[in-house]
Amino acid sequence: QHKIQESEHPAGGLEELRRKFEVMWWGGVRVDPEMQQRKLIHSVRPKYPDVARHAGIQGAVRLRAIIAKDGNVQDVKVISGPYLLGQAAAEAVRQWRYEPTLMDDKPVSVVTTVTVE
Repeated sequence: QHKIQESEHPAGGLEELRRKFEVMWWGGVRVDPEMQQRKLIHSVRPKYPDVARHAGIQGAVRLRAIIAKDGNVQDVKVISGPYLLGQAAAEAVRQWRYEPTLMDDKPVSVVTTVTVE
C-alpha cells in the first residue's frame, strides 16, 4: 500500500489543515494522477458508443474521480472530452478499483483526475 508522507518542516500543521480543507471541499485528499494510476488494481475499458463510432468521434475524456477509503470509485464527473464518449468513460471508471491510499497509516478518500483514451 502507498503512503502519503507527512512533511517534516514546521509548516506541518498548515499541511494538515490544507488536507482537511481538501477533504471538506473536494471529498478527499487530492492525489497526483500518475501516483494514483500506479495504485490501479482493476480497470474496465469503456464501451465505445455506436453513435460515436458511426460519427467517427474519438479522443481522450478527462474525469474527476473520488476514490473511497476502500479503493472503490465513489463518484465520477466528466471534466472534458467528446460529449458522446463521456458517459461511457464515466461508467467504466466507476467500476475501477485501487489500492487504498494511507495517510498516517489510515485509509483516506482521494480525489484525482483520470484520463480515458
